[in-house]
Amino acid sequence: MAPATAQMVDDMTKKYLPTNAFKVVQGGIPETTNVLALKFDHITITGSTFVGKIVMKAAAQHLTPCTLELGGKNPTFMDKSASIELAVDRMVLP
Repeated sequence: MAPATAQMVDDMTKKYLPTNAFKVVQGGIPETTNVLALKFDHITITGSTFVGKIVMKAAAQHLTPCTLELGGKNPTFMDKSASIELAVDRMVLP
């Protein structure tokens, strides 16, 4: 639905995060169906409630914990070095 954004997330993940810990998978139903059959330590997705239910059902097969950001337009990842006040101000800007 947003190929340029998906590619940017993929590129930035490879550049800034450990490649042995994070993997971005782009694709449609066939690709995600295959990926969801695998066992993971944790699954994080941004998507619709419909997709979230599919992911949760697949994750339950392996008791995999999930972080679901459903229906939102501004997914945000913060680590312990983030200023919560500044992050919240930036997330709620019109």
